[in-house]
Amino acid sequence: MGDPFEGHYSRPDSMAEDEFVKLQMMDPDFADMPEVKHRENYKLLLETVSNTKLRLFVNCWHMNESESLAMWKLYAATGDSICIQSTYARLCAQMHDEALVGMVNYIDYEKDRIKFGNLFNYITHKRRSFEHERELRAVHWIGSRKSRFQMAAENRGLIAPVDLNLLIENVFINPDADPLLEDVVSGLQATYGLKAPVHKSVVNHGPEY
Repeated sequence: MGDPFEGHYSRPDSMAEDEFVKLQMMDPDFADMPEVKHRENYKLLLETVSNTKLRLFVNCWHMNESESLAMWKLYAATGDSICIQSTYARLCAQMHDEALVGMVNYIDYEKDRIKFGNLFNYITHKRRSFEHERELRAVHWIGSRKSRFQMAAENRGLIAPVDLNLLIENVFINPDADPLLEDVVSGLQATYGLKAPVHKSVVNHGPEY
């Protein structure tokens, strides 16, 4: 993912052993467990967080009410690119029940904590230097049971079938794209029966008044 902190715990998390043990010993379900076992479980938790991120597959979206010129420049650096627009409800409706959808929280990994108890929390936190992404993530974990999703060639991801006509609301073409790209995309739209309209981005247009 290009960020060494992806799916990792924060520095305060790594120093919270005493707090973890105290909370566990106050829980009636674990109160009879010896303290040394709680401390072992804390170390196991940190180890599990580190190992689990290697088994996570993430589908990333930018949340905004309008187009972002910054996102075009960062993630579609060449002119021959497109952007698809959906909604939170459409995405959730198309995600398989094995996937989880959540907004990314941006924190200071030197000062802030990530809540114990759910490994999903660690993949939905990022450093504040990424706040401009305003990211939403659909996350799938390859656990011990067989996934219904198909592994892509060379372990480059998962193929998760979706209905594109239910997922995609609009298609936008890079504002710097060659006019030919609009014809190509419109042709593909007709060939594959995609109902979402195709627009040339106007994010770079000057005033017409």
